[in-house]
Amino acid sequence: MKFLVEPEHWERRITELVHSITDPLTVPPLIVEYCSGTFSIRDGNHRHEAVRRKGWQTCWVIIWHNSEADFLSDPYRSRAGENL
Repeated sequence: MKFLVEPEHWERRITELVHSITDPLTVPPLIVEYCSGTFSIRDGNHRHEAVRRKGWQTCWVIIWHNSEADFLSDPYRSRAGENL
């Protein structure tokens, strides 16, 4: 994570989310940046960890690219809508 939070806050929030989310389709999408071959969660780190701890294998994401070159080099762009 680019912006760190206190471990106690992190665990408290994750625990709340793990108990409150029951359907993967209702979890708001993670906002992910693709830049120079790297994916980075920009919004949704708590949600991502809660989903991971629940053992779910997929969740919704929105991916943004900062340049046409990044868009064209994204290995997943042609597989939009698939469970990856």
